[in-house]
Amino acid sequence: MGRALTLAGRAPEHLVVSARATPATPYPLTLPDGDEELIDAVDRVYQGIPAALRDSPELLRLFAPVLRADLELAVSYVFPARAPAVVPDHGARRHGRPTVSEAELSAWRRHTSGAFASARFPGGHFYLDAAERPVLDTLWRCLAPRHALTRSSS
Repeated sequence: MGRALTLAGRAPEHLVVSARATPATPYPLTLPDGDEELIDAVDRVYQGIPAALRDSPELLRLFAPVLRADLELAVSYVFPARAPAVVPDHGARRHGRPTVSEAELSAWRRHTSGAFASARFPGGHFYLDAAERPVLDTLWRCLAPRHALTRSSS
């Protein structure tokens, strides 16, 4: 989306990317054929498949095709070799997970010509569960100076 906006002459002011290596990085998971094998593979990479899902054949039967379709999009994506850089006026932030290395995190710099900053939070791929307040505070610090908004306490 950021590239499409940039090409249309309306570059985003901010680019916030979460829990993913750059679009040029191949997806790190090979999708097995069976549903249980798919759930096992996803759990190995993302550490976030709830026991309630694993323990319920009915839920697994409903959830696995949706998960597979989502992951097939990620696996089949081919980064266009001549894709333009996204040009935010005020930087990019990347909120990480352990499966994205420091080198992959730094590689986001090549996908923006604006300022770049990154932040890592505890909690693995599903870090929002463990670090909601630090994530929101980080985003606020990024956005607030630019727009001079006032923050109401929650």
